[in-house]
Amino acid sequence: MRSNVTVGPPFDLLLYKKDSLHITRYRRVSAGDRDLNLIHSSWEQSLRRAVEQLPDIEFQSSGNENSAESTREVARSRG
Repeated sequence: MRSNVTVGPPFDLLLYKKDSLHITRYRRVSAGDRDLNLIHSSWEQSLRRAVEQLPDIEFQSSGNENSAESTREVARSRG
């Protein structure tokens, strides 16, 4: 499933076998759906952990400073 901010519950989930248009499973997922809420929580926690594990990013100065030396800053979003 692709993420698209313009699409939200309710939505229909259909399953069918390859090379067949015969629907084998159907489910309407609403905003209060228990499984959708579990998936949302799990996704959010996993995404936060993934971002926290990203390496630090170094930035060079923009060159607008008066110092002749090149200053490097490290972005740290963990705190």
